Formats: sequence, structure tokens, C-alpha cells
Amino acid sequence: MTAVPDTFEFQNSEVGRISAEGDRLNIRLSAAQVHWRGVSGFLSGVEITCTGASWHGELHHSQGALGEGHLLIDGVRLRNVPLSFAQDGGVVLTLDFKNESSLTVHARQVAVHPEQAARFTESLAC
Repeated sequence: MTAVPDTFEFQNSEVGRISAEGDRLNIRLSAAQVHWRGVSGFLSGVEITCTGASWHGELHHSQGALGEGHLLIDGVRLRNVPLSFAQDGGVVLTLDFKNESSLTVHARQVAVHPEQAARFTESLAC
């Protein structure tokens, strides 16, 4: 059996915080939909860092559950990426929130990585 790579999906993930410093945008996912070690579930503490970034959308409204999202790289739309992922060059990140707000980020570089203290759970149900 081939091992399933650890991947992150934008849909159904939840943005907990977005902060901007100059042309750097940091997006912290409080719950990221993942396929982790062959099991689907959620990982707390995944960071998306966009450098050389400009964006369209209100950062203070860009929180909560994602209805949809993707990266656009060289004309290819990616709805999921490896958990440790970095891409240089022109990248467009689009996040559509369930609260009907949206955020589009144009960046020179994007990186996705789990925080060191990230925790995995198969379900967010109480």
C-alpha cells in the first residue's frame, strides 16, 4: 500500500487570525482540513505565510470557516497542497468565507506549514 502524503485542504478549514506586517501576510488556521498520516481530520495550528503580498478584501472580516479556497500557480488551481509547501513566483491565494466575505492575495511567495505544537483530531464535533 502506498503512503498517502500529508495534505491540507482549504475547504472546511477555519481561519483564526490574519495579521499583516508591511508586504507580509500571516494567516493562522485554527482548524485545517487535512489528510494526516492516512487519516482525514483537522489539524490545529497551520500557518500560511505570503510575502511580497498585496490583497483585496477586509482583513478584519476574513475570519472563520472557509467555504472554499485555492492557490493559483502558473494558471493551475490547487484546492489542496502538501502540509509543508512553499512556492516562489507569482501566486494568487483566494479564500471565500462562509460569512460571505472573501480575500484575494497576490504574493511573490507563499508557504504553508504546521506549527510545532499542532494537534490532530479526526472530528471537530463535541
